[in-house]
Amino acid sequence: MNFNDFLSLMKKRQSCRSFDYSKPVSKEDLISILEAGRLSPSACNSQPYEVFVAQGEKAKIIADAKMGSFNKFIDDCNTFLVIAEDNYSLPAKIGSLIKKVDFKAIDIGILTANLVNAASALNLETCILGVFDEKRIQKLIERKKRIRLVIALGYPKEGYPLREKTRKDFDDNMHFLA
Repeated sequence: MNFNDFLSLMKKRQSCRSFDYSKPVSKEDLISILEAGRLSPSACNSQPYEVFVAQGEKAKIIADAKMGSFNKFIDDCNTFLVIAEDNYSLPAKIGSLIKKVDFKAIDIGILTANLVNAASALNLETCILGVFDEKRIQKLIERKKRIRLVIALGYPKEGYPLREKTRKDFDDNMHFLA
């Protein structure tokens, strides 16, 4: 992949809020996406997360774990990735305490970016969800670990538009130090 292809991918990726439930995500594509996540960098290579794939009836349980009026569109999503927090390695934990930085959150953010960008490269759409009934999802995955994020994953409904990206101007948050 050349840089222009990469930049085109970044411009194309967006949060999808209209999924086509009738088109399942293949296991082959899921394995490719998970491999991109597995290769993500993390503090001291600690990889403080687990990723769970939910499809079929398990996906319906995730969709039903939405809270209130948040994320009603996920009822039409047939695949979810659940990102659960795992333990630090000892060096990462020490570094986190010294710097007073939540490296787990940073590492999970990097993982999530790689997962959604890999999905986009496979012409799949995603939406990163932060509001959900954590206890219901913990029960589903049979772990008491903190659920940090859920990614809705799938094919968009026919005609779902590619929206123009709205971002700050380059010079507003990108700087060269002289």
